[in-house]
Amino acid sequence: MDSDVMRASTRGDGMPTNAAIGAQPALVGIFLLALTLRLAAIALVGPSPDIVGYSESGLTAANLVQGRGYTYDYYGLRQALPLQAFMPPLFVGFVYLCLKFSANPPLIFALAQAFLSALTCLAVYWLAIELSRNRIVALLAALGVACYPVLILMVTVPASLTLHLAVLAWALAFTAPLARRRSAGYALAAGVLWGVMGLGRPAMLAFLPCIVLWLALNRDASRRWLRDGAVLVAAAVLIVVPWTIRNAAVLGRFVPVATNGGFVFWNGNNPFTTGSGHDVYTDKASQFLGRPVDAQLPAVMQWQPYPLPPEIQRQVATLPETELDRRLLQAGLDFMRQEPRAWAALLGRKVIAFWWFRENLGAAYEGSWTRYYKPLYILTLLLTAAGLALSVAQWRRYSLLYLFFGFTAVTYIGFQVLTRYRWEIEPFFLIFAALAVTALASRLVAPKRAASPP
Repeated sequence: MDSDVMRASTRGDGMPTNAAIGAQPALVGIFLLALTLRLAAIALVGPSPDIVGYSESGLTAANLVQGRGYTYDYYGLRQALPLQAFMPPLFVGFVYLCLKFSANPPLIFALAQAFLSALTCLAVYWLAIELSRNRIVALLAALGVACYPVLILMVTVPASLTLHLAVLAWALAFTAPLARRRSAGYALAAGVLWGVMGLGRPAMLAFLPCIVLWLALNRDASRRWLRDGAVLVAAAVLIVVPWTIRNAAVLGRFVPVATNGGFVFWNGNNPFTTGSGHDVYTDKASQFLGRPVDAQLPAVMQWQPYPLPPEIQRQVATLPETELDRRLLQAGLDFMRQEPRAWAALLGRKVIAFWWFRENLGAAYEGSWTRYYKPLYILTLLLTAAGLALSVAQWRRYSLLYLFFGFTAVTYIGFQVLTRYRWEIEPFFLIFAALAVTALASRLVAPKRAASPP
């Protein structure tokens, strides 16, 4: 790494200078560029008109607006007894606000996503400078996020990606300084953000022990890391607790956030799934349901309502919500136990789907843009791999992202894999890609400096 760049980015104690972490023209320019590109995408592509029917969260939000409470009819299977805690509340609340307080919900939804996505660039900058302690790396990473085509296009799609990514980025950005600042204030802010993230992706609450482990790896002689870890975890839990109390009051059972865990687990672990959401192997799903195989149907297709085990299907309209969740989880575990070879093969496909692409991506995201995205992703992976290798020298700091990547991959591969789940961590690849590009540029510039006359 270029020592001149490092000296320009840090004080003698290794802390970033005010120029590196404060508002500066380059960073403001990146934010404005990101916002402009996203607004241009909205103008050219147009916001999706159906922010309600696109997802379960949208339908739940619409029920709230229409006075039917926080309910979901479970793909039309429980109209008389709708589920009351199926979806986590974060994205539901986001859609609800757009529906409730805007005369043009699709447009305000897309504009809000554009702003959140642009803010994500700032969070990535802050995270990158805390980990790399190099202003150039941080600016390149933020610029990469600003120009990344997937993130630009996704602001026009009413999926949870943009909101979740923004919260994740800022949660990581407030966590990273704890490696050296030992600040209860940062720990509190980080904990609040991880709690909010837990209301969107409940599995992320299980990442909190990984954060405490990372703090321990970066510990100093004092015990402040333990205090900061306790503050962070306590703040996250306190954010979630009110929703947990609400669930207990409504369902009469302990439900930390949502009751969709069993359903998602069954989706990703059964005899006919591709491992990706509602996508199934058509012939295997037909056989599971005892239907004749229709040769005219595609080999892989999205199937809704999703096929359920026969004994659950017979009672799906009347089972208590928590019991339905438990039985679907058990059905997935039964498949793993009864067909271990088939499950192992499925697990391998899910690993490929997470780190590469799922089989039915083209059907889920229409248009030819995916074919252009693949070469870009390959380049990103190559640069990321080089950056990961360079980061090993400071592995303690970077272990926050090592743990985050590993935890996220294991979580989604264990349940179900959607390409947009990887898109929630892909922007952080760009930190390592920027590290590689900066190191390469430094090596190319060094010989020219040596050859120049004094």
